[in-house]
Amino acid sequence: MPGLAAEDAEVGLSDGTMETEDMRIFATDFASISVQLSNIHCEAIGSLVNGQNGEIEWGPHRNAGYPENQDAPYFGGPFHTLCDRYVYRIDGLISLIKKGLVYRKSPLLHYLAFMEARRLVMGDPVLSRRESTFYIRHPDCSGANILANGVNIVGLIDWEW
Repeated sequence: MPGLAAEDAEVGLSDGTMETEDMRIFATDFASISVQLSNIHCEAIGSLVNGQNGEIEWGPHRNAGYPENQDAPYFGGPFHTLCDRYVYRIDGLISLIKKGLVYRKSPLLHYLAFMEARRLVMGDPVLSRRESTFYIRHPDCSGANILANGVNIVGLIDWEW
């Protein structure tokens, strides 16, 4: 794919010296890409996978390329509510705390914080609302993941499913 990472392009994006007109072009390109992505509707929070019949379908939600759960099936979902997604993620972190794999300096504090977060998420009526349409978005639009040709965006890389 042509272009350089926007943070490496010598247009002043990373150091804050980008000219106003160049920033307008860059922001307009990014907005256009975001609008195009918003036209792709998804049926759940999950990742695209090959189904048994060879068709693409929604499968488990893969986040940042690492398992959220240390026990099979490793990835949860697809999810139809944000509550289900967040509770799955929180439960995975609680499990890692119990196994001593994260937050080793203050496990009790983190365990209690995640238990409270779980209680708040489960009690939120908006997060518990079952949605019928979700939208694709890029989870990390830093300058390292935006390819540019000068000030024009030519692609987004490092999609994390």
